[in-house]
Amino acid sequence: MAHGHPGHGEAGHVCPVEPGVTPISVEDLQGRILAAVAPLPVVEVTLDEADGLVLAADAVSQVQLPPFDNSAMDGYAVRAAEVAGASPDTPVRLPVAAEIGAGATSWSPLQPGTAAKIMTGAPVPAGCDAVVPYEWTDRGADTVTITEAPTFGQHIRPAGDDITPGQLLLTAGTVLGPRQLGVLAGVGQGSVRVHRRPRVAVLSTGAELVAAGRAGSSPGRSTTPTPT
Repeated sequence: MAHGHPGHGEAGHVCPVEPGVTPISVEDLQGRILAAVAPLPVVEVTLDEADGLVLAADAVSQVQLPPFDNSAMDGYAVRAAEVAGASPDTPVRLPVAAEIGAGATSWSPLQPGTAAKIMTGAPVPAGCDAVVPYEWTDRGADTVTITEAPTFGQHIRPAGDDITPGQLLLTAGTVLGPRQLGVLAGVGQGSVRVHRRPRVAVLSTGAELVAAGRAGSSPGRSTTPTPT
């Protein structure tokens, strides 16, 4: 390896060398080092342990998100045709047959001529094809008065709108951070195959090094302890 002085090894420069020694550029040396490097072994860790690690294989979704048709607004699930004429002058009144919270995973079908109070993210009941936002109603509990008509499909997020089964989420070689881990958690993945985290050791050597608390053997030698 070439010998030189500190500060002379910047990229694109060749370090001064002794006569008869073939110089090695920084780029050549980097290439030799990288050619000898192999990926670390693959291990499976939980998502809590994966921050900063490198993904070892493509991550593909096995599920769809959202998993079901869900409401994009707080409001009332309705049949759009039944409230098509709603306006401030000609409001439509419907009995409220149910209330569907955001934590629900399924619900009974919406009966004709009724509405269901629904929260954002809650599953849209079968038979419903639109959601009327609270702002277009009187927010009634037993009966709701609707003063503006939604269009077919309005304020409903269909199943699989964000992610579909088989969709590529992350490619191998991706460094996992909060956003990537959030995607994996969102599709229900609790662990991931990654390359093991490197273990690095620093080894200091030299005649100028002495044990902590001991003076150097000659003037000018360092007595500062150095980690090994």
